[in-house]
Amino acid sequence: KSEEVSPGVNGVKEITALVTYRNGVQVAKEITNEEKIKDSVNRVVARGTKPLPPAQGTGRFRMPTSGRVTAINKAGSHAGSRAVDIANGVGTSIYASDSGRVTRASWYSGYGYAIIIDHGNGYSTLDGHLSSMNVSVGQNVTAGQRIAGMGSTGNSSGSHLHFEIRRYGARQVITRYFSYLRVGGRVSP
Repeated sequence: KSEEVSPGVNGVKEITALVTYRNGVQVAKEITNEEKIKDSVNRVVARGTKPLPPAQGTGRFRMPTSGRVTAINKAGSHAGSRAVDIANGVGTSIYASDSGRVTRASWYSGYGYAIIIDHGNGYSTLDGHLSSMNVSVGQNVTAGQRIAGMGSTGNSSGSHLHFEIRRYGARQVITRYFSYLRVGGRVSP
């Protein structure tokens, strides 16, 4: 696998030369001055069989969006307070909760359009029911970067964000990370 990190750029030189012609044919050329205007830059390519390492997360998460909390503990994926639903208008900005590498940015069953970010330290986050996605698989993101727009895709009855924090694949109790969460309460990034 290879990935271009940065493209190459040609350099620029200004050359002054004394050119001698005989009967319209060049017979001699002497360079009298050469000045470098711009340095060339080599193309940088990362090569290997493994993907580039993820941007390392901090393990400290921030609220990924703004809105009203509509669910914390209910049947299904929320059972045991393992997710939070935050309602707001379609297209409301969703931000990366911590830095990492995008491992999913596609339709994901009942989650609808979803993004999963691997934070490189055993943690990952899932943002679901998205109306739009601004990132792609393999992309590094930083905490607070806009990654999506809120929506109502998948098993959803209205525009909201379904948000989970996972540790080694297991959904975590969301209130351990955001102790202030209450149904009906308002949150912001």
